[in-house]
Amino acid sequence: MSMEPESFSPDPKLVEKVREIMLALANTNSAMKIFPTEHATVLNFVDDLTKKMKAFLESNGKLEIDIEEFAFTFMGKPVYKDELSIKSLPFFFFKDGMQKLFFYEGLEKGEITDLLELIKRESRKPPEEADIVTALWEKDLANIQYYAPDDYLENKILEERVERQAKAGASILPAELAAKVVDIKVDTSRFSTGRIDISGEDREDEEEMLLEMAGQKEPGGDGAVPKRAAAAHDATLSDREVDAINTLIHANRTISPEEEFLNLMIELVYLERDTSRFQSNLDVMLDYHVDQLHSGNFQVPILIIHKVQELREFLSERHPDKAGPLEDFLKKVTGEKTTAAVKEMFKKNPSVDVAAFFEYLRLLGDQALPLAAEIYEAYPVPEFRVKVLGFLKGLELKDLGPLVSLADDSRPDLSKEIIRLLDEGRDRKAAQHLATFLSFQNRDIRIEAVHALGRIEDEMADKILAGFLKDRDEELRIQAALKLKYHGDASRILAIIRDASTRSFRKKGLAEKQAIINFLGRSRTDDAFRFLKTLLERPGFLPSAGRIEMRLCAVSGLESMATTAAVEVLRRGSAFRRTKIREACSGALVRMASAPATAGHEERT
Repeated sequence: MSMEPESFSPDPKLVEKVREIMLALANTNSAMKIFPTEHATVLNFVDDLTKKMKAFLESNGKLEIDIEEFAFTFMGKPVYKDELSIKSLPFFFFKDGMQKLFFYEGLEKGEITDLLELIKRESRKPPEEADIVTALWEKDLANIQYYAPDDYLENKILEERVERQAKAGASILPAELAAKVVDIKVDTSRFSTGRIDISGEDREDEEEMLLEMAGQKEPGGDGAVPKRAAAAHDATLSDREVDAINTLIHANRTISPEEEFLNLMIELVYLERDTSRFQSNLDVMLDYHVDQLHSGNFQVPILIIHKVQELREFLSERHPDKAGPLEDFLKKVTGEKTTAAVKEMFKKNPSVDVAAFFEYLRLLGDQALPLAAEIYEAYPVPEFRVKVLGFLKGLELKDLGPLVSLADDSRPDLSKEIIRLLDEGRDRKAAQHLATFLSFQNRDIRIEAVHALGRIEDEMADKILAGFLKDRDEELRIQAALKLKYHGDASRILAIIRDASTRSFRKKGLAEKQAIINFLGRSRTDDAFRFLKTLLERPGFLPSAGRIEMRLCAVSGLESMATTAAVEVLRRGSAFRRTKIREACSGALVRMASAPATAGHEERT
């Protein structure tokens, strides 16, 4: 009775550690394709890879990796896969004949960096010149060794992948053309150019190989190819068919270094279990996001946000502990670093892809408000500013608070536009938000707010305007007084009367005094009438220039009151001895007589 050997199963924890090492190797390799070696992102990746590798070697002495066409394996278990040959790290080694890669205890960071630099250098060469095996042999790293048989013949690149794409692409290519794809022998030295050469000799070799596999021809024999077999493999392609195949292969094999790096980073974030390293990986992506914004390449940040949003949704139920940091990441993409990067980019490159920028803003939604505000003020191009305002209006915010929070003394142009947006609403909430501008330092912004409040028929707007009466700027106080309306608050009338009775009020300029007393007249209250009547009819013991101005203001106030009682007081005033007062009262009466009658005036006694 035969005994089968017991199958060996490696320690799952050991396999997992190797998986983390190989993933770190792939991510570091991707980072080095994008950033220079001395970049902080690369240095962080190298440090992490070194730490993982040295910890493993100190415990196990050696790490032996088997290399398959699209995978790294450890003790028969796959620890890293990537089937996209144009960027696949396993395939990069496999195509040059390497079957094993060894790392030994004593490995230092410098050797890891040397290996990565070799990979980077060789991957940038044309396919016919690149050879990682020769590069490693020449470098002769002490603690990194490899195994590659001398008689290894380079496998046909993407043979199985082309076959799969041909079958999957039946809806794209004609059936007969898709069938021909299977029979193509790809010239590896020319694959990077997108051309496929099929020589007559290649076709004969291919047919012989197929016959041998089918058992219809002895290996190495000279037997003739059966007609049926020859006909079955007559795959002559027209130029149009070759171009169609080239296009198909290129579309399915092309991936940018940026997207490759992001895919690996997302995979790393997904697999990472250590909380601190998980956050560290997110920080790396955030720095990468900022770097791309510096260069004006908005498509990459758009891709980052899409991928993180998808990962957040995927992990929200399975790993809620990871979903939180991902949510924080999406908030940070509009933080200070992002804003500074975009502002700097616009200064250096005003011909940026505006369409991509606004696609980026729309993707961020209301999170993009601070960024849009900064760019609006920093990039004073009319067409661009119109687009920013269009973006702000398009958000359709339920609460205007976030929009108002963008207003600031340092952003006068945008602040005035926000006031105009609030003015379009002219409702109670708009008036409340306009109160924010009471504390602003910029005079133009405050005046714009006063004008907007004056157009709102609301008691709240009137209360806010009353607050502007104490502003430090005289012109603004005058404008606020001119816009004031009376909504039945008698206490405010009494407060203004008390203020107008003080010596400090009499020292104000004539225009300001007149604007405030005119408001008292427009109120048409008994208290205001008595105050104006007394002010006009009591010249004082020693009439001064200030008192004369106050009496003239009273005339203006009674004119704005336009009641029968006010007219009677002005008639008496037109007979006063002082010329200025007499003329002012007469002029007021003439203007009132020529003005259209106002309905609803109360008789005052």
